[in-house]
Amino acid sequence: MRKVIYTIALILITLFVGCTRHENGTPEPVKSWRQFTAHTDNGAATKTTLDGEVGDPQRVVKWSPDDTIGVTADKKFEKFANMGADTSSTTTFQGYITEASRYYAVYPYNEETYMSSSTLRMYLPQVQPYCEGSFASGVNPMVANISEGEELDFHNICGVLILRMKGDFTVKAVHFEAKDSLGLPMSVSGFGEVDMNYEDHPILSMNGNAGKMVTIDCGEGITLTSENETPFHLVLPPAVYHTFKITVISTDGRIFVKEGKKPLVVSRSVAVKSGAFTPQELEYVDLSVDGTANSYIVSEAGLYSIDASVMGNGTLDGYLHTEEISIAPASAEILWNDNKNPALVVAVYDQGSKTIKFLATGEEGNALIAAKDGDGNVLWSWHIWCTDVPAIHKYVNSIGTFEVMDRNLGAIRGDRGVDNEWKESCGLEYQ
Repeated sequence: MRKVIYTIALILITLFVGCTRHENGTPEPVKSWRQFTAHTDNGAATKTTLDGEVGDPQRVVKWSPDDTIGVTADKKFEKFANMGADTSSTTTFQGYITEASRYYAVYPYNEETYMSSSTLRMYLPQVQPYCEGSFASGVNPMVANISEGEELDFHNICGVLILRMKGDFTVKAVHFEAKDSLGLPMSVSGFGEVDMNYEDHPILSMNGNAGKMVTIDCGEGITLTSENETPFHLVLPPAVYHTFKITVISTDGRIFVKEGKKPLVVSRSVAVKSGAFTPQELEYVDLSVDGTANSYIVSEAGLYSIDASVMGNGTLDGYLHTEEISIAPASAEILWNDNKNPALVVAVYDQGSKTIKFLATGEEGNALIAAKDGDGNVLWSWHIWCTDVPAIHKYVNSIGTFEVMDRNLGAIRGDRGVDNEWKESCGLEYQ
């Protein structure tokens, strides 16, 4: 009898160790250790590290030691780490995953990446950090699939635009936006999809509501010279960009623009170089020319400036808890923005003119720009209201005649529209 009890106990222990269970009671598949040998794309462009000179027609693609990939057989990707200590076009990745007859892999690993049936849904970052002579790790995605063995042949799904700039200023950021043959903004960042059961090579399809701008963040700044060109590598979805615009922000608050009037063809796994160019500095529209204010209306895309030497409309009127309305900012920052495709993409403080300068993309919405002191404390903030020009109506009551706008403060339409468009007339719900 004792032997029977011991046998039953051993069976129960074996079952408990062999699998775990979900909250609903169904067994959770057991993950086992796996190793894959990963090869980079043999195309003419890029992934994590570009080896060779910028002008080379063929540049070797290499993995970096800190790279990670995601591998899945179903929906959720498991993280696999690079076991190599050096940069190489072939390396080994190791991790844990459930056994399956077919695996799908993606670079880079991201928790937000997932599979739905055979469709990969992934995110292309709107901001790409600057990297000298190449582009930053993790911004140029690749995919692979495998039905047998341990060899993963990765394929690039994006292309690379190499911008070759000259000038006599220091670059803080580079923005890229484009339009199609109908003059409509094109998606260049955000969510896209790939059919992972591809035969020859993968094809990326960007969602229609994805981001319309992508940015190279240059950190503390990259200094240009008038004699030599400086390359900036920008990863883009493959497409024919009918027209495009490059907006360059300098560290001292100036904004430069280069517009491309001819179609730009970006192909998968190919690096295309622009001709060397010097972007042209643009002029700003002074919103404070008729007097300072707490809120400014911007109705068109363009460059704007506001007087940042005084608080708001520059008068005490008994409502300010201070006896001094003058301020001396050290920097400017966008505190919030209510638009997914930002109505404002940059705000800088110009010490020389004592103005805050910003770029409006033409998107409708609201933003709040703050002036800060050297310690980062907010000195004052301004409401930037991006909408069409509101109509002014006269309102008469027993007290007198008043002029009022056709919409609430912050609203992007003056009527209720149809269906759910009434929400656009709500605004910030105060006046």
